[in-house]
Amino acid sequence: MTPTSSDERDRAGDIITLSLPAETPYARIARIGAASLAFRWGFGQRQVADLRLAVDEAVILLLGDGDHPGQISIEYRLLSDGMEIEAAAEFGDGDDPLLADEIDRFVTLVGELVSEYELMAETGRVRMVFEKV
Repeated sequence: MTPTSSDERDRAGDIITLSLPAETPYARIARIGAASLAFRWGFGQRQVADLRLAVDEAVILLLGDGDHPGQISIEYRLLSDGMEIEAAAEFGDGDDPLLADEIDRFVTLVGELVSEYELMAETGRVRMVFEKV
């Protein structure tokens, strides 16, 4: 469903927050949520596939070497011309959530899929912006 102009005015600025256990099996929920919102917001099928991959890689980046006590929080922000997604690791074990190998993988796989991204290694956060084409 492609949103009408009035839908866009009504929804732009909406923020949907998702909090998941910091465990690999829950990454699927983050991908499905992103895809559902993107389809509803008028993204094309190719962009939705790219967005799903980017969200998956963001969670892989945050989880690093595996599951952790704590959670992954994801905010999906609807923009008038796209979507911004910010994911954050909140681990209770003091681990550094962004490891160099995972950062390289993320940049290689996701860099071309998003309009912009920001990695905040010191706080365990990833921000990505997707513009509708």
